[in-house]
Amino acid sequence: MKVIKLAGIMFLLMILSVACSNESTSKEAGKEEGDKKQEITKEELVKKALEKEITSMEMVTEATSTIESNEQEMTNSLTMESVNDTSVAYAKMTDVEGETEIYADGETAYVKIPEEEWVYGPIEELGEDFSAAGFNESYQDYIKALEEHTDVFIIKKEDKKYNLAVDNSDLTNEDLLKFIEEVFSENGFNKDITEIISFEYVTTYDEEFYLEHIEYEVKYEQTLDGETTTIASSLVADYKTNEKDKVEIPTEVKENAISAYE
Repeated sequence: MKVIKLAGIMFLLMILSVACSNESTSKEAGKEEGDKKQEITKEELVKKALEKEITSMEMVTEATSTIESNEQEMTNSLTMESVNDTSVAYAKMTDVEGETEIYADGETAYVKIPEEEWVYGPIEELGEDFSAAGFNESYQDYIKALEEHTDVFIIKKEDKKYNLAVDNSDLTNEDLLKFIEEVFSENGFNKDITEIISFEYVTTYDEEFYLEHIEYEVKYEQTLDGETTTIASSLVADYKTNEKDKVEIPTEVKENAISAYE
């Protein structure tokens, strides 16, 4: 079913996105530290980012993947705009097939795929990852991976912002490979990889330690059934944090949606 297929695509992006944490802090509170901030370590940066409460997150993402196999090349690209608060998530994804929109709360998902009407169904049928709770779980997993593998990162402060970038000087580094596996494993990234050709991964945090930007490029070879495939993927995502008061599912969507399983 198209709804289930879409869930997999969404998770590829959601695993790198931030959602809602459980405490309450505003950006205004962070400003009190202002001039008191000193240079911090990468471990401290990750800890401070984890401590931030996120009541809403807006994200604009561009992703591209190219697959080369049997002297043939296929490129796919998509853009996605998403926003979520503590209870509702929304995303609009655009690819060669057109626009797909999704709203999801704790129980129900509403989906509109190109040239089709709005449909609805239980959130577990779409995939729990695309919900406010799913965003939160993805964020926790992501930060945990950063905490466990800070040794593979380099921290640099530029213009009141902090860049946390992967040290890619040794692509055979065991800790680096474990980090890649943990962050991308849900997408099958680490299965049957024969060689990582290149890998760049940077996250940017503002002076109050809110996530502002994620960017990565990866190229690797994968062997399946004796056939070698080269895959190159890139993603750029920009974030705005705690600027949205509330995300709501439009009344017309709820009233006009039909069951996806009738």
